[in-house]
This record gives sequence, structure tokens and C-alpha cells, in this order.
Amino acid sequence: MDEKTIAYGALKRRFGWEFDGMVLHELYFENLGGKQPLSPKSRLYRKIVENFASFENWRQNFFATEIIRGIGWVILYQDPADGQLHNIWVDEHNIMRHTSSYHGCVGACLSYRVWSQSRRVY
Repeated sequence: MDEKTIAYGALKRRFGWEFDGMVLHELYFENLGGKQPLSPKSRLYRKIVENFASFENWRQNFFATEIIRGIGWVILYQDPADGQLHNIWVDEHNIMRHTSSYHGCVGACLSYRVWSQSRRVY
């Protein structure tokens, strides 16, 4: 494709949105279907407790973030700079660029409204 065309520019502008959306959907669907609760012995569980004081505090914060009005994602995000966990709201996922960081749990808001156990290994 000719790099000087309007079509090429449109594809490049849209790439971040489509790519990050694909990554977030893959993470979200990977988290669905876990039949076992997150083990209190797992590194992720211990890190959640370290950052939120208890698993229940984290869970309540995750749900509170998930019900923010709008269409988007709530992500348990680990800051690569300091290792801290945060529940973040992402709507314009092509702008925030958190998809390159570790995600412990990804939930879609409004579209799916399902909370799922993380199956990723911390």
C-alpha cells in the first residue's frame, strides 16, 4: 500500500485501537471460566493483599471501578516502575497504552459485566 494515501493514514491511525482492543479481549476471555478461586498461596493473591490490605478490599475496589459509567475496561494493572497494583479504568485503550504491562485480571465494563478469577500466573 502506498504510504502517502489517505487509506494508509487511516489504517495507521486505527492500528493502536484495534491492536490494544484485541489484546484486552484475549486477556479478558483468558480470565473467564476459571472454576477454582485464586489460591491464597499464589503470588498474585499475596500481592493483592499487600497492596489492598485484603483480597475483599481489592474485589470491592475492582467492582466499584467496573461500574463507572461508560464503556470500557477495568484492569488490575501492575505499574512496571514500582510494582504496585492498581485497578484502573480504561476507555480509550489506544491512548493509555497499558497493554504492554502485566495484567492480573481484565474485566469488560457494560458489554459483559462479568467478574472473573485471574488464571494468569503472577
